[in-house]
Amino acid sequence: MMEPAYIEFAADGSGEFAFGCVTGQIFGGADSNHVAFSWQGNDEMDEVQSDG
Repeated sequence: MMEPAYIEFAADGSGEFAFGCVTGQIFGGADSNHVAFSWQGNDEMDEVQSDG
């Protein structure tokens, strides 16, 4: 049911992640000091989204 936790960033600022039963896609960007992102995905089949 659960896969190993990971966060993966692509060069264009997109990415994906999984931890526990939460999975999602990352949309954002970074420079040498900061990462800004929003995400959307699922938490035990409930749609969720946020930013950081």
